[in-house]
Amino acid sequence: MTQEQKARVSIDALLQQAGWHVCNVSNANIYAATGVAIHERKEGIDDQFHRRKALWLATLANGFAAT
Repeated sequence: MTQEQKARVSIDALLQQAGWHVCNVSNANIYAATGVAIHERKEGIDDQFHRRKALWLATLANGFAAT
């Protein structure tokens, strides 16, 4: 498992602990919960952007889980 995949598993767990519904684009339900996180990866956007976004989401989820 790559570092990015490990981070995704960790981020998803934090989002779910904070009460978010985590799903893929193919089975997205924006009405499933107050917070909905949809996995999406657009080709052509650099990996640095995805790392920053993943870190931001993990920080956000951690903050919600702590409250």
